[in-house]
Amino acid sequence: MTNNKFKLIELSDNSMLIISTSWDAIDNYLSELTFELNGKFSNSLLVFDLLVKNGLKDRYYRSQFREGHIMLNSFEKISSDSLSKEIIIASNNFFKSNRELIDQSFMTKAQKFMIKKQLANV
Repeated sequence: MTNNKFKLIELSDNSMLIISTSWDAIDNYLSELTFELNGKFSNSLLVFDLLVKNGLKDRYYRSQFREGHIMLNSFEKISSDSLSKEIIIASNNFFKSNRELIDQSFMTKAQKFMIKKQLANV
């Protein structure tokens, strides 16, 4: 399940990690994302990793997916401390395998260096 704007990673607890792979805002690919989720899930927690677009300080968000719709009123920022180990590992492994996304992001050289250093220890 890959396209040029996001990557879906199914997690063990009926939740989904959505990693943004572009600078696009979520609302620019919301219908495409909803289409991909439909038929696979009916009620799930969605965790968004927006590292490429937002950097480290505004990285994670969550929302609910119910009956074929992303519940925009449930969309909220979350800290990495509140995430399960499974989500952190999945996210880090994705970026470890796709370092070019970090290189192409808007982050400063120092931020890119820090992220790559963290990923080297994964």
